[in-house]
Amino acid sequence: MESSKALFYEESYLQKSSSTVVALKKVGELDAIILDSTIFYPEGGGQPGDRGFIDNLKVLDTQRIDNEICHLVENKGNLSVGSVVTIKIDWSHRYDYMQQHSAQHLLSGMFYTLFKIGTVSVHLGSDDFSIELDSLDIDDKTILKVEEEANKAVCSSELVSDSIYPDSEIPKLNLRRPIKVEGDVRIVKMGDYDRIACGGIHVKNLNEIRYIQFLRTERIRGHLRTFWVAGDRSVSLIRKNREIVDISGTLLSRGGEQVVDGIKELQRQIVDCNYHYAVQSVKVAQLLFEKEAVEIENHSVAVFDATGWSDPEFKALAEVLLNLNNVALAVVREQNGEKLQWMVALKQDKEDSSFFKRVKEEALPLIEGKGGGRTPLWQGVGTKIGGKKEFLEQLLTIFTQILSSRTF
Repeated sequence: MESSKALFYEESYLQKSSSTVVALKKVGELDAIILDSTIFYPEGGGQPGDRGFIDNLKVLDTQRIDNEICHLVENKGNLSVGSVVTIKIDWSHRYDYMQQHSAQHLLSGMFYTLFKIGTVSVHLGSDDFSIELDSLDIDDKTILKVEEEANKAVCSSELVSDSIYPDSEIPKLNLRRPIKVEGDVRIVKMGDYDRIACGGIHVKNLNEIRYIQFLRTERIRGHLRTFWVAGDRSVSLIRKNREIVDISGTLLSRGGEQVVDGIKELQRQIVDCNYHYAVQSVKVAQLLFEKEAVEIENHSVAVFDATGWSDPEFKALAEVLLNLNNVALAVVREQNGEKLQWMVALKQDKEDSSFFKRVKEEALPLIEGKGGGRTPLWQGVGTKIGGKKEFLEQLLTIFTQILSSRTF
């Protein structure tokens, strides 16, 4: 039997109360406070534990451990056994999950009543809640029908109640899911829409759920997992989406349903712009390469610092090289003052297998560079920015020696 009286069942809307400390213990690195009575709901049934305050101590979580309701705090302060305290829950957090949990019950009941689809598991998250169903082939039409009927039930304003039944009475209730515990069982009833065993806390009236929205699905373990929001979360999502549509319409100079067409047109324009930008980047890289290039033994040799070049222009150098013959390139580019991008290439009639070996041995150590590639292009990064001048000078020496030693 629990040492704390569970006021959260007797008065689920009670937000503040007084209590007496009956025990203190450690749970990992946190202190756990056990009270003679509590309005804090401990995590269970997919519903998270309550947060709030015990006097001025912030309760981070509430857990049931060894059949005791533990209020977890960073430090128990000057509390001791026998201390009389004021306890206050984070009501917005509690009520939010009451709405989500109640909506989940209603939806699970609708899936079963309308389509004989059972619930495998549920998860109440901080942004949405999920219901994993015992079927994989459920189309959107079926899900939207459940959403519609559930919201009709919300509007019915029927009461939500709970009662304790002995296990001998359970078979007579025709519940949609078998009971997994022995002894007395708490049964939660939502009007005529659902009746199921549950240890969680729910709203008193279905109209408090406000509105239920279907979000999306995913396939998992041969089942279909559905995602939803309800209550104040649902209203906030509607308002947020409306704001997004309004802002998007203003930016696109389009209204209502035309926003989608405006986004499609904008996507097409972006694709066109990216294509033309890529083409122009190649042209710019070509011109900048030619500006830096000098002739050495009938080869165009360009060795330079490209800091200041844009990403597309720097990347376009590789395409420039593919369209040239008898070319040598060594270039570096600083990135955020933290590292160097480097690129080297040697394109000639006869491949020189010793070229990159010399680059790795004689040049890359100067910038603490790493990378790779294959003939005729290699690239990578270096972490020693101060060595870039020596790096380029060494590459120019390597190019000059290799090209001057060629036999024509």
